[in-house]
Amino acid sequence: MQALENAQPSPASPQTAGSLHGRACNFIETNCHRPIGIRDVATSLGVTRRTLERHFQNFAQVTPAFHLQRTRLERARRLLCQTDLPIKAISYTCGFGSPQRMIYDFRKVWQMTPGQVRDESH
Repeated sequence: MQALENAQPSPASPQTAGSLHGRACNFIETNCHRPIGIRDVATSLGVTRRTLERHFQNFAQVTPAFHLQRTRLERARRLLCQTDLPIKAISYTCGFGSPQRMIYDFRKVWQMTPGQVRDESH
């Protein structure tokens, strides 16, 4: 009985799906300005990419890649609205591989370019 009380669930067990999700979100939010991918997130948590994707989907109904993209986009949107930093600098500051990638993602998600977002905010 005491062994069961002291047993810790593995990082990928169903009991810790929320914890795994939270730790993944924390890693993404802390490191999204770097050129990280989902494999980097999984490795930092000690799980496989597939395990992370499965638990993330079950807990949040989105993929970790979607969350990473949204985190970067939201950070870029804040910088566009609150600073006069050039779009190129914002794209690299937020972890996009290039300004073109950030523009592509903005259009895909919000049907607007970063420049249009900035113009609307001023």
